[in-house]
Amino acid sequence: MNITAGNIGKLAEDFETAGGKVTGVSGENPFGGMDTSAGISAALGSFTSGMQAEFAAAAKLMTATSQALRDAAKVTAETDEAGRDSLTVHDPDQMRA
Repeated sequence: MNITAGNIGKLAEDFETAGGKVTGVSGENPFGGMDTSAGISAALGSFTSGMQAEFAAAAKLMTATSQALRDAAKVTAETDEAGRDSLTVHDPDQMRA
């Protein structure tokens, strides 16, 4: 579980990195001197904001999933340790006497 948690944590980092690479129009308008360039720029800006929000949400979900797996692994290890201290295993052959 810890390995999977680490892999999911890496995915969260990848989502955050990818979200930062989504940018809107900056500098010279890449669409040229179109009559509706302001509208195109606004639409692209809206799209960019939406995509960055989606990447951020995905990263938060991956981070939460990663932490849940780490917590589950910890509880499993603690349960195993408690069981080791609480249980006695007997040799069945010696119990038949």
